[in-house]
Amino acid sequence: MGLLALGRLVAGGHSHVWEVPSMQERSERITIADAAKRLRKPEPTVRVWASRYRARRLLKYGKTAWYDWNDLATIARCLHLGDPVPATPEARDELRASLRPAA
Repeated sequence: MGLLALGRLVAGGHSHVWEVPSMQERSERITIADAAKRLRKPEPTVRVWASRYRARRLLKYGKTAWYDWNDLATIARCLHLGDPVPATPEARDELRASLRPAA
């Protein structure tokens, strides 16, 4: 599986690299709770990001929604680096594609 390292977070002496599967990989469904754990952010923060930036929602069953992990990780990367967050999931797909190393 090809992975892109999208950012490094250093907090409390721990280093964390966000890795997002390349565009050739399938979308990975993830809940806000699981995404928050991976990103080491509070759930309400990730929920606000998903709403504010209209993250790609793949499925909703009852009260539980599953989002595209690639999209949420890209939003987190942009915010962490202080870059503008592209307005649409498609624009974030293009951003990830532009970050992919040339073959």
